[in-house]
Amino acid sequence: MSDRTHEYSDNDENLLKTLDSKIQSAIQSKSIKIIEVSKLSWRQRYIFAIGEESVSIDFIYTKKGKITVQSKHPGAKTLLAEIFSLNDITILQDITTKIIIDEEFPETYLIDIYNEIKVHANNHGIGIVDIKHFQYKERYFFYRNIERATIDLTYNSKGAITGLVSFPRSGDSLQLQKDVESLIKNL
Repeated sequence: MSDRTHEYSDNDENLLKTLDSKIQSAIQSKSIKIIEVSKLSWRQRYIFAIGEESVSIDFIYTKKGKITVQSKHPGAKTLLAEIFSLNDITILQDITTKIIIDEEFPETYLIDIYNEIKVHANNHGIGIVDIKHFQYKERYFFYRNIERATIDLTYNSKGAITGLVSFPRSGDSLQLQKDVESLIKNL
């Protein structure tokens, strides 16, 4: 059965009701609100509001009741940790979180650069949530806990890094920008 023609069974409905009930009870005493819930094929998308920021998180499920959590938002892991206690996670069984990054780099040497940055960033508690590809420039989106930073990494046709430029967006952490720049300069 293709993803587009998925029809919801009673098991799907029960799983989604359990998921929704757990989320509702978990956020009841917190400053987190649900803005929207969308039922999509094999997934339920929640858009949460935390203050003025919104976070979209997809709960993808299988016929066997396994739930995978997917989001492109840098604060998704922190939000999930705040919503779900360890007990809730064991009740929901096998919840895993993955952040999707476009790894279709325009040049093969950019994969090596990305992997090196990723390893060193992870060793310092910093994650990469997204990358945008431009001509001779890669825009990296980093996160650490609830901090985020955007850094442009420029390179030449020979694959050498030629510069780092902070690309501050509203809400970006100056400290995280400095930490990432220092980390990349020391590679």
